[in-house]
Amino acid sequence: MKKFLDQISIPIGLTVKVLLLSIMGIVSLYLLYVLIDKVFINPPITAIVPVEKRRTVSDVYIQINIINATGIQGLAKKAMNFFRDRGFDVVEITTSDTLREHSFVIDHLSDTVSAQNVAHALGLPDSTVKHDYDTNLYLRASVVLGKDYQTLKPFTQ
Repeated sequence: MKKFLDQISIPIGLTVKVLLLSIMGIVSLYLLYVLIDKVFINPPITAIVPVEKRRTVSDVYIQINIINATGIQGLAKKAMNFFRDRGFDVVEITTSDTLREHSFVIDHLSDTVSAQNVAHALGLPDSTVKHDYDTNLYLRASVVLGKDYQTLKPFTQ
């Protein structure tokens, strides 16, 4: 065995350099993945209303209601707990008589940023935000849970 090792003439310094470069490459790829994930795939979501969009002094957190349009009991409560754990102010949960195939978010106060934050927290794209402005409401948005609820974050985590 010693004779075989003597025949291989790889300098130890070169092996250490290759090993260190490999480790640095793996760490760099991992950090790049984390950066892309946090900036593009799963951006940070805040439940706090921007100062310029607040209507009252106490209007700090995004107030929402959740409408269960799935026909399955208990889903709105699970979604309510999910949103409250993330700092959203869920003021009401209701059940809809009309069943919906797809989940969506309704923007009530022309505050697109808050509505998009709600959609992102739920795991929905921006295209699912619908606008139904009602300045008499103090709710920023409504979450309508559809039959596709199994794909949403409150029900996959």
